[in-house]
Amino acid sequence: MQVMMTIYEKVERIFGYRQLTLHMRRQTGKTINHKRIKRLMKVMGIQSVIREGRGKSMPTPLHNRSRRTS
Repeated sequence: MQVMMTIYEKVERIFGYRQLTLHMRRQTGKTINHKRIKRLMKVMGIQSVIREGRGKSMPTPLHNRSRRTS
């Protein structure tokens, strides 16, 4: 649990259970299941920061015009 918290705080709470599992496997050299990490995160009350998607486009006004004419 201490290893998990140090990694979690080091990456500024961005990692979810998938990335946290990968980094813990690399750091400890042990087999760690992602389901265990997910469960421990839930018990400890920690969760990843949900980032806004990159490159989301805005709808063009032309598309909205066709809907309004009805």
